Amino acid sequence: MRHGTLVWTGMAAAGLWAAVATAQPPPGMRGRPFMDDGAMRAVSALLHVDGLSDEQREQLHGTMESGRATVEPVLDQLRAANESLVEQLLAADAPSSDTLNGLVERVAELRKQLSQQQLQTVRSLREILTADQLQQAAQHTQQLGDGRDVVFFEQR
Repeated sequence: MRHGTLVWTGMAAAGLWAAVATAQPPPGMRGRPFMDDGAMRAVSALLHVDGLSDEQREQLHGTMESGRATVEPVLDQLRAANESLVEQLLAADAPSSDTLNGLVERVAELRKQLSQQQLQTVRSLREILTADQLQQAAQHTQQLGDGRDVVFFEQR
């Protein structure tokens, strides 16, 4: 029984860490991250191609703003779900496996929603660029390879 609780606590903590990591910018960066993982790298590459027209820049900016507006409520829900998880994990009385399972499932569902919304934004960004610009973005991503090129939005 004790081993099972430790396993769930570890899994919950790992889920919490992953969600919090996407909700906090690294030191020196302002704002909240809009994308994470592969989607973030793809967006960064798409936004930094050479030869963008003024019209393309405006369309890209509008798409990103729209995507941010869609993702922010999910991020807020994810933070709340993670806070509930922390509260349960640190409660005076040990939480039940059912309670932890429910919270972990909620976090996973919100992460799935976030990923789906992120992918839709990437698809919309792709529609704005030419085939040559998409190829340039792919080359840029291959050169980076490690995900260090991250897009953050200023908070207003």
